[in-house]
Amino acid sequence: MKPPEEQIDFLLSYEGRWPAPSTDGLAAAVANAATRNLEWAEKLLRAFAQRDAFQHPIWHRVFWQLEWKKIPTAFQFWIVDTISTKREKIKDFGGPTRLIFVGESFEPVPSLDLVEAMLDLSLSLWPILVTRPNNAETTDLEEDWTSRAINSAEGRIAEFWLRYVDHSRPDRVFHPEFGLPGSLRCSMK
Repeated sequence: MKPPEEQIDFLLSYEGRWPAPSTDGLAAAVANAATRNLEWAEKLLRAFAQRDAFQHPIWHRVFWQLEWKKIPTAFQFWIVDTISTKREKIKDFGGPTRLIFVGESFEPVPSLDLVEAMLDLSLSLWPILVTRPNNAETTDLEEDWTSRAINSAEGRIAEFWLRYVDHSRPDRVFHPEFGLPGSLRCSMK
């Protein structure tokens, strides 16, 4: 498999036209390759980040297919740091929040430094997510609010906060020095 750095121009400029695979088909194939080779996946995401290609279908698809618990810790830190530092350039947080904040993020128990980085990321994303126009509250009684709550970026962050609090309880063998940060404490009132 060629290194992503050698393929990035092709991947970014690809426009699938019949009889070639569609752009979504290419994104699915690349994401499948990324799940089979995490070193290649890291290089791929780094190449996309270097180009600020955060809206590209491949960027999104890779996040939807990777599994947090299978990713090496250094790669996890890079993902959290990249989403945090580039958050103003990213329009869709669905994939990243699914990868970082779903229930498996505490299985196995991550290092205290990683959990703190994840918590900091969640707190920095929260104001962005809740103030976006597409996230404004609706008065439509037909809206499936439970589905939105568990499938939205905001819902994934809230789930992470609950898991964080659960794992921070003194009767658990986790990291008793965690405590609830002031900014989260204020959000929970």
